[in-house]
Amino acid sequence: MYTVTDRGVLKKVETWSVIVPLHDNDGVAFDKDIVDQILEEILLDYPGFSVTNTIGYWKGSDQTYVDKNYQILIDAVPNGSSDSSAFFVELKESLQRRLKQEKIYVTKQDSKEELLTFNEFFLEMGLLVSAEDSHNQAKSVVQTLAANFAFVEQRLGYETLLLRRDVSREKVIWERKLCGITLRSEFDDTLPTNINIVAADQYDRLGAALLGEHPVAIIGSYEFLLYTLDRTNPRCLIEVDGFDFTKYSDPYTRSPSGKLIDVKTFIEEFTAGVFIGCLVLREEGFLPQELTVNVGADGSMQRGANDARSMLLMSPAVIPEIAVQQKIIECLGQALEAYEKNSIVPIALAQAKAKNGYFLKRSIVRHAMKHGDGD
Repeated sequence: MYTVTDRGVLKKVETWSVIVPLHDNDGVAFDKDIVDQILEEILLDYPGFSVTNTIGYWKGSDQTYVDKNYQILIDAVPNGSSDSSAFFVELKESLQRRLKQEKIYVTKQDSKEELLTFNEFFLEMGLLVSAEDSHNQAKSVVQTLAANFAFVEQRLGYETLLLRRDVSREKVIWERKLCGITLRSEFDDTLPTNINIVAADQYDRLGAALLGEHPVAIIGSYEFLLYTLDRTNPRCLIEVDGFDFTKYSDPYTRSPSGKLIDVKTFIEEFTAGVFIGCLVLREEGFLPQELTVNVGADGSMQRGANDARSMLLMSPAVIPEIAVQQKIIECLGQALEAYEKNSIVPIALAQAKAKNGYFLKRSIVRHAMKHGDGD
């Protein structure tokens, strides 16, 4: 994916083309709001793309037809194990349903390489690295990060070593280790003195700070998790199949962010949220057999309980249909089994953590169990 040169980094990029028709099969123009919504939804997954007006001609048995379309050109970064085809297959199927088209043209046009400076590479990786390093030092760090991209992408082995304020210099100093590399950042300390600073991976301190009386600034939340949403192609934690989606209205509901989504997307996203609740309980000391989960009309409860302690998490949602509830339970079972067998897709897991506040939930759960709070 990345090739390091003496003066910069070459990044592989895939260019995808999506043709969105602007009128139906009878020549009636689609409502502008529908087309704008499609563009906005794509923008949620990719930070930018180009749109051009195009005209297509095709000859029928007795006449020539003229189609007016938008051509959307999207540059996507391939991940370590596959290209971006999964996202575009889902987009194609969604557009076919929503616009009632037999065919939506999606093509992978070409692959190219973008030249990045070393500092641009650090930003691309979502890392705040001091720019004071010499050229050779920066190149050495880039080479190591690029060689371990899969681990860097998933933030495996991330550990804050030091986080403190240098009062005399009005700086925040933050050192952390990633893939065996120690990264050091210094940035201006513009925060009031009464605000606590805590690194996103310092679960013990973060839980106490979040529930304390003083405001708290979380250092590294973007670098720790959230960059996976902005810098990598979206991956689904568990794919929904064997389900009749045509029985449900489209859109089915709104996501917590307010985005209109269909029933397939709801099942996938809600399952991921419940899974993260189970994962938090699992990684805070509960065995698989000590976890119980239910899914009902008002959402889900995840409970960890043994002879020593118990903890209850809730995921509220309106799910009136029993078939949808049952499908969520089925998908959740598949995700939990994949996690226990270590076969879950790492980047999909990282994105699910980012979307569902994993480190905040884990910090609060740890604090609650440490101080005897539970059900």
